[in-house]
Amino acid sequence: MKLIIITFFVVAFSLLQEPEIMTITGEQTKSIADTNTSLVCKTLKLSQSAKITKAEGNCAGYWIQKGNITIHNFKKPERSIGTVLKPGSYTVYPELKPRQTKASITITLEEI
Repeated sequence: MKLIIITFFVVAFSLLQEPEIMTITGEQTKSIADTNTSLVCKTLKLSQSAKITKAEGNCAGYWIQKGNITIHNFKKPERSIGTVLKPGSYTVYPELKPRQTKASITITLEEI
């Protein structure tokens, strides 16, 4: 009987657990004095696959890198919703709009 009760609680607990939600933010800044740009993003390490549920920013699209390789490039941030990222290390960077000197992108992901 104890085994049945313990099994029930383990199954109930696993069903009630919420998937982990995380965000990653990237930024691009262009110096007015020259054409150099600065890219800033803290790497997000995924231990399991995650799906993009939200993408917000003041940019003309953005790209996702896994390591040093660009794996996705979205011209509109909202088009990335539903994209699944497999385990690995990721960074995101926004595209500047014409005459824009600073842009950012924030992506929300949910483990699946």
